[in-house]
Amino acid sequence: MSKEYVEREVISEGIRKYYYKNPPNSSYQEGFDHGLDKAQRVILNAPVADVAPVVHGRWRWVAYDANPKIGNWHCTCCNRIPKSFQKEDFCPNCGAKMDKEEV
Repeated sequence: MSKEYVEREVISEGIRKYYYKNPPNSSYQEGFDHGLDKAQRVILNAPVADVAPVVHGRWRWVAYDANPKIGNWHCTCCNRIPKSFQKEDFCPNCGAKMDKEEV
């Protein structure tokens, strides 16, 4: 199962907006308020995951001279050559995921 990461401030703001659009009636207001407050505290106090955005790129063939068969693969994100001189799933230099469609 893959994990999904969200911005907790966005969720907290969504709870606040929901509350103002759907105010509880007086018969259960205290419990409703307490539940929403508790939910916001749990979200805002949750541990932070160390994540980074995924950068997507592709390998581009760059010919060195007039002969298009002589050259190397370059990453479209960092423009560097992979150390193995082979196309890989990820760029070993910048970490870009090589899954962009060919142009």
